[in-house]
Amino acid sequence: MISKWSFPTTIFSGAGAAEKIGEEAERLGGKAALIVSDPSVRRAGFLEKLVRSLEKSGVGATVYDASSVHPLETEVFEALDEYQGSGSDVLIGIGGGGPVDAAKIVRHLAVHAPPLARYEASSEGETGIQGQLPPMIAIPTTAGAASAVSIGASVTLEAENRRAKFSARPLLPDVVLLDPELTRHQPPRQTALEGVGSLARSIEADCALGNHPMAEAIALQAIELILRNLEEAAQDSENLEAREKLLEAAMMSGVASEKGLGVTASLARAVSARFKVDSGLVSAICLPAVIDFNRMVVPAKLARIAKILGVNAHDEEALAFEAPGAIRGLLKRIGLEETLRDLSVPEGELPALAALAIEDEAHSNSPRPATEKDLLFLYRSVF
Repeated sequence: MISKWSFPTTIFSGAGAAEKIGEEAERLGGKAALIVSDPSVRRAGFLEKLVRSLEKSGVGATVYDASSVHPLETEVFEALDEYQGSGSDVLIGIGGGGPVDAAKIVRHLAVHAPPLARYEASSEGETGIQGQLPPMIAIPTTAGAASAVSIGASVTLEAENRRAKFSARPLLPDVVLLDPELTRHQPPRQTALEGVGSLARSIEADCALGNHPMAEAIALQAIELILRNLEEAAQDSENLEAREKLLEAAMMSGVASEKGLGVTASLARAVSARFKVDSGLVSAICLPAVIDFNRMVVPAKLARIAKILGVNAHDEEALAFEAPGAIRGLLKRIGLEETLRDLSVPEGELPALAALAIEDEAHSNSPRPATEKDLLFLYRSVF
């Protein structure tokens, strides 16, 4: 059964939801669509089905499937050329966060003149992205990235060798199709990686600075869905119900993270950027140490999270104290690495990583302020 939500955008969730692409593209006024994807999606055989659905609804389709996991500026402009050359009027991003981000930026450039860097979000969150953009449909094929429900996107500017971040309400896709059948091809490890990434994002969002009861409630429900379904989904690729719940939890973690993230995100992004390892896995590895770091300032929140994690204790202090162990136990049960050493990160690189992590703005939302020295201590704690 396919369910429909209207928050934070129009979302259809359930087995077969991707088949609604033609119907939704037509409803959005599309006559011709550019599908932005990556080689793995084509290899999985998804693109042909999407094209058939579009054509059945009278919507032409052009495919650009050369997006990287972390899209490059050159790729975005290649896709823009395809969009303009084909006369497309609707964007479709299918895959992980990379192709979805690329499609977001293409729709922006369809009505805003380059250079791209002029629209980059400032430290205050201001951006030059405004007005009406072409309609867009997002179809995630992973349960880790939450770009489909995010107002942000990031692109690597090769000339400057850095990732540029863009953030504006118009970037939010008009329709999201969550179809667990598109995740059946994933090996158990990939499913596990995506789940722990969403878990870390949800826990960080709940504990982040600020008063945002709605984001916190969504984060807690995401944590519960992940804990209930992650192991089953990783063990059985045919368990579509568990996979659907992980997709939904990933979207919920993305909505919750609008409140902010924290130290874990800064630590993970630095390691991921330097050593090209999965940032969700690094987040999960660092998370127990960060929970311990924050334990004295947000004990009630961590106690609440610990209960969802299955910690059996009776008072707030004991619950918060046991939460890191519950995270480590989950990593062990699903067969993931538990230390940075397991990821072949050299110990001598930890100071440089701390210097890189302190430049990432995510830690500014931490309930306990962190210095570069603190970040180095946390890296060493999980080495």
